[in-house]
Amino acid sequence: MIFSVWNAPARAYDYYESPGTPTSLSGPATPAHLRKRPALGIAPDSAAWPLPSDARPAGRGPYARGAIATSARGAMGDVSLDNGGVMLAAGLGVAAWLIWKGSRRRR
Repeated sequence: MIFSVWNAPARAYDYYESPGTPTSLSGPATPAHLRKRPALGIAPDSAAWPLPSDARPAGRGPYARGAIATSARGAMGDVSLDNGGVMLAAGLGVAAWLIWKGSRRRR
């Protein structure tokens, strides 16, 4: 399968080949990290397929070929609030702070 990754300094797409095969003939399915209907205005790097670790360079060109992918492996501030674990941790943190603040007030 061929993946295209945007290379901003070169103003072109870098092509990569992976030994995997496409999941369907009509086009790739939605990446697993996206919901069925992603929100409007989602960043292209967030919506793109993750580049497989076994992908190898296969050239460069002005147009995308195959599936659009991103080589980003997560960046600072790259947290999805759709994940229930993140929301649970935030809620527990707020609850702990409120309990701590209440215990200091009673002294």
